Amino acid sequence: MLDHARAQDLAAAAIDFDLAVDERAELDGHLAACPACRAYAGGLERDARMLAERPRAAAPERVARRITRDARPAWGARSRLAAAAVGIVVVAVVRRAIKQLLDGIVTESERRAAAANG
Repeated sequence: MLDHARAQDLAAAAIDFDLAVDERAELDGHLAACPACRAYAGGLERDARMLAERPRAAAPERVARRITRDARPAWGARSRLAAAAVGIVVVAVVRRAIKQLLDGIVTESERRAAAANG
């Protein structure tokens, strides 16, 4: 059995999110038996409907600029990411060059051995 605080928390969450099946069943059972929580949940639903019906207003230009600016990663983070990408490329290129060099050494050794035996 839910206590009132938990029922009110679930009722608030149910406005914006789907509850788990067991939570929905518990909430429905509590609301059926508790007029106070039923009234609370009804008030939440009315408020949500009223807010959804209101026209959306654009944010003031200075607020929109600040949100956009703050949402971008700092240059420091971009620089670290770029440096990591360059490092990965350098390691891959050096690894390939070393492999080609070693392959050439092995091939030359095999040719010398074949010429000495042949």
